[in-house]
Amino acid sequence: QDERHRADALVALAPYLNEQLLQEGLIAARKIQNERSRAYVLATLAPYLSGEEQECVLQDGLIAALKIQDERFRARSLASLAPHLHGQLLQQGLAAIHDIQDERFRADALTALVPCLNDEAQERALQDGLAALAIQDSQLQSDTLTALAPYLSGQILEQGLLAALAIQDEEFRAKALAALAPGLSGHLLQQGLMAALVIQDEVSRAKALAVLASYLSGEDQKRALQKSLVVACTIQDERSRADVLMDLIPLLSGQLLQETLASVLVIQDERSRSDVLATLAPYLKEQSLQEGLTATFAIQDKAAQVYVLAMLVPRLSDEVQEHALQEGLTAACTIHDERQRAQALTALAPY
Repeated sequence: QDERHRADALVALAPYLNEQLLQEGLIAARKIQNERSRAYVLATLAPYLSGEEQECVLQDGLIAALKIQDERFRARSLASLAPHLHGQLLQQGLAAIHDIQDERFRADALTALVPCLNDEAQERALQDGLAALAIQDSQLQSDTLTALAPYLSGQILEQGLLAALAIQDEEFRAKALAALAPGLSGHLLQQGLMAALVIQDEVSRAKALAVLASYLSGEDQKRALQKSLVVACTIQDERSRADVLMDLIPLLSGQLLQETLASVLVIQDERSRSDVLATLAPYLKEQSLQEGLTATFAIQDKAAQVYVLAMLVPRLSDEVQEHALQEGLTAACTIHDERQRAQALTALAPY
């Protein structure tokens, strides 16, 4: 009897309905009195229809959505309908989103609608989305920019970068900068780098620098990566330091990899140290490879030790590889937890 539960049931059943049952589902959906629930079900059923019937269902869903008084739920309903709208219905949906007064809810709906738009309509929606960032909510600002970033270019991209720089919370500012990074070049990329460098929180600064550095080249990239590595090594929390180092490693080479290995060896927490060593293993060569192997044998947690060894083994010479595999097999057999022991043996099996 509860309409919300009935709506949830119809949505869950939608992928499994044949043509006849789909028609019965539509009849049931249209009988739902609550506009929010009705729009929700119609938006879910619409993709399983085609032609005029689909357009009619989408029209009904849009009408239901527009009757929802609560802007938060109206925005959610419009967002669920957006990917399926086209032509006149798409324009109606866009107009309805523009009418939402609360910037938070309008931004949420716009981010869902933007991928469906072309040219002038998309540019207007992007402008509206950026305008919604005036609200002082760092997470909303970051999430909105992250969703809009792939569609920003030219002057609108520059506006997006300025909006990112205005985010008060450093963690969310760093996330926004990282999301915008693929589209940045030239002076905008340099502006993003400068903004990352002044972030006080080491984790956020290192992560932002690492992402931005990946879009640089030559000496500029090397300098940015060096700065990111230096910052990463100052992070007090070892788990956070390990996570940042693992993000950096695929971008590093030469001396920077050697410096990273040295920073890994001083991590006290074995799980964190093991995770970084495993990530670093495929990039180690010669002397660094031997240092990594020595560090791996020193790991007391046998499951973690075998995990890292499995990553190192393909890089080793035949003689050293045989010794490492023997050590790994011995370590695996001492693991008391049967599931972990099985995982360890499975990791070594290909070699």
